[in-house]
Amino acid sequence: MLFFNKKSNGKEIELKVYGMMCTHCELAVKQVLQKVDGVKKAKVSHFKKRALITLEEGRDVSIDELIQAVKTTGYDASEV
Repeated sequence: MLFFNKKSNGKEIELKVYGMMCTHCELAVKQVLQKVDGVKKAKVSHFKKRALITLEEGRDVSIDELIQAVKTTGYDASEV
């Protein structure tokens, strides 16, 4: 179940993100996820320890690629 109530058009992937403590952490994770080719947008919550990634229509992005992107910010992530 997605932690954000608002649904968007396109495929969505939810990740659990470990280590975020503040809005600066959220911003770092959001920015790196949005740079992944095929990602339309990302919503991140340090309170819920989650990231919701919306993919561009017709695009496939692997969960491993998204997790690796999160790891570049110094945080860890896993599939929900």
